[in-house]
Amino acid sequence: LENIKAEVIATGGSSDSSDGGSMTVMELFRNKKLRKQLIVGITVQLMMQFSGIDAVFYYSTTVFYQADVADPELATTCLGIINVIVTIFAVKYMDSAGRKTLLTYSWVGLFFSFLTLTLSFILKPYFGCMDQLSVAATTGVIIFFAFGPGCIAWFIIAEIFPLTARDTAMTVGIFINWAANWLVAFTFPHLLEYTQPFTFLVFVATAAFFLFFTVQFVPETKGMTVAEIAEEFHEVPLYTC
Repeated sequence: LENIKAEVIATGGSSDSSDGGSMTVMELFRNKKLRKQLIVGITVQLMMQFSGIDAVFYYSTTVFYQADVADPELATTCLGIINVIVTIFAVKYMDSAGRKTLLTYSWVGLFFSFLTLTLSFILKPYFGCMDQLSVAATTGVIIFFAFGPGCIAWFIIAEIFPLTARDTAMTVGIFINWAANWLVAFTFPHLLEYTQPFTFLVFVATAAFFLFFTVQFVPETKGMTVAEIAEEFHEVPLYTC
């Protein structure tokens, strides 16, 4: 009961709420005490889609075809299976390693994987081994995504909000996630058409940005109560109006 009261107080509300219900979306956006949590929660959801994972799955069959893989479609399916398996291990390892730690290292891995993938496309006319390098880089993207934003994003958004705001925050997160998914699916084919072989440089940039954002603004939530996380957010150097 004391933990629930502390969570309600963390929102700036009262533990004796007359309706005892969840915040509305407008109430969540207007609540200044949850402004930093909202910015971090939305950004973490954007990480899932702007990580470039859908773009990699979109392009992976072509990468495997160029690398003379016997069955490119099967190889792409195997990537999906790898994604699921690594995600299972990541969820089990997350409680010991910490959410922020896994997320930080995954962005480092994604940065270098996308950089390697881009270089393999640029240098392909000059070196015969670049197709194999592109396959390795594509696999690296899948693995690092599964260890980081692929599984951690939903845990973080659920853990940084108190009970009265959690359902609403998850609803906002789902909407942001699907909107970003549509944006990537709509724009990437055009990006691919006009920017080859530099297409994946955009995800090198997003990986660098999300790495910076994670290190600077995402608190560690492992083993902490919402009240303790709220205190952590007071120290987060994130400007809010």
